[in-house]
Amino acid sequence: MQVALPVVSLCLLGAAHLARHAPLGLLAAAGVLIASGFCLFAVAKASLFRQERWVSFGTAHMTPRHRIGYRIGYALMIAGAVVTVGFLVAWP
Repeated sequence: MQVALPVVSLCLLGAAHLARHAPLGLLAAAGVLIASGFCLFAVAKASLFRQERWVSFGTAHMTPRHRIGYRIGYALMIAGAVVTVGFLVAWP
């Protein structure tokens, strides 16, 4: 957890740099990150729907494989959001 802030800061700085030099590529990368993260998240949640658990918080009732997909999905969505914020901050 202590590594998260420096990693996010570096991602934000890298996104800001790319926003000036390749803005469309940066937006495409952010879209891919968010879409792939959402797909992993949706697959993990669908496993709970098959168990007829319509409301759940966290990964307590997921299989280990779906837990990993859920967490990676969230991480990818957050990374896409960080890239998008970097783009919005650095766009002239």
